Amino acid sequence: MLTTTRNTLSGKVRLTAPVQFGRLHIAPLVLTFLERFPDIEIELLLSDSYQDLIEQGLDMAVRIGQLRDSSLVASEVGQVYRTLVASPAYLKRHGYPQSPAMLTQHHLIAGSTPSVQREWRFGSDVQQERVRFTPRLSVNEVETQLIAARAGQGITRLLSYQVCDDLQRGTLCEVLTDYRPPPVPIQLVAQNVKYMPAKVRSFWDLARATLPQLDGLRGQSLRPVK
Repeated sequence: MLTTTRNTLSGKVRLTAPVQFGRLHIAPLVLTFLERFPDIEIELLLSDSYQDLIEQGLDMAVRIGQLRDSSLVASEVGQVYRTLVASPAYLKRHGYPQSPAMLTQHHLIAGSTPSVQREWRFGSDVQQERVRFTPRLSVNEVETQLIAARAGQGITRLLSYQVCDDLQRGTLCEVLTDYRPPPVPIQLVAQNVKYMPAKVRSFWDLARATLPQLDGLRGQSLRPVK
């Protein structure tokens, strides 16, 4: 909860977050923060590539997954999992895959990587199943993957928060839930929490209070699936 008054904070706060997560969950926090503190400026860098806090001069970041740098301070604010989804129309035409191995018989939509050959992993690190495949469609942007999946072009794999609204609306269905890998953390990251400037600490506290309450950030399934 923010107790700082409207007139005590000023200056610029520089933040970074993944593109889709930033649009859905960080941008609304930024607008709330700007409304509360008229003398604050915020620079929000949305990028799916790794942004180094020190090199980029950033005050804090949202990271999804395990941290690369153990020297940073992190606070977990939620969990998400990787999930396979397809449209009801696609699944009606092609059927539900009953195991990861059956995915090679389906049209698959993948995020772009340097390699044409792809691999999806299922299960825990202890007992893991790997499926190598060549996607029918590769695209480097999440919203376009969603558009293609909604249009019935195949099965895609995204993070649960990215498909939350589609699952609730029924425009996409989750498949192979029994093979879902363990959830990964969503974390707020900074160089130092103890000596944070008040303007940064206030946004940090707002995010810590707000994000854990949001649907789709708790690592759970959102609706019954076939």
